[in-house]
Amino acid sequence: MTSQFKIEFPSLRDDFVKFVLSLSISGALHKQMEKSALIKFFSESFGGFGYLIRFVKSLET
Repeated sequence: MTSQFKIEFPSLRDDFVKFVLSLSISGALHKQMEKSALIKFFSESFGGFGYLIRFVKSLET
């Protein structure tokens, strides 16, 4: 590992978050959740995930 990425890290992070959320929305990761259920889950879990909540709210419906 050289700590270098072929693309910018924020872009890589966003792609990973989109991938994980798509698994949650489709039910492939844990259980199928809609956008509102994900926001509630992130708000109530581990003191809230501000970045993930903002990310889910910014997704197109």
